[in-house]
Amino acid sequence: MSILSSVIGFFTGGSKTSEKVLDIADKAIDTSQERSERDQQDLESARAMPLNTHGTMFDVLVDGTNRLQRPAWGVYLLGGVVGYWSFPEITKDGFWASMIVIYFTFLFGGRAILKDIPSAIALMRGK
Repeated sequence: MSILSSVIGFFTGGSKTSEKVLDIADKAIDTSQERSERDQQDLESARAMPLNTHGTMFDVLVDGTNRLQRPAWGVYLLGGVVGYWSFPEITKDGFWASMIVIYFTFLFGGRAILKDIPSAIALMRGK
């Protein structure tokens, strides 16, 4: 910075404005050395981060219960849809139909369920 500042200061008369412009440009332009130093600092910071551990069996049980909900609902709803077990009458009781639509829309994304799949089916039918 000092060499570049001296050179530009020589040509511009060494004003404070030129030093300010150089300082701003130095902060704005990232060199590969600065990026690698910052990345190294980020990596060291991430490695120093304390990880949560399960101190007791109760913590393990609560964590496992929290992680099991989405797969359990998926297996239950998919099993009911394909006929492994039966739900109450889906056409009469809107709850199960709503649960199936909500779950699979959440799982696969609203666009895929509501727009892409019906378009693909219509295309396969030749419409």
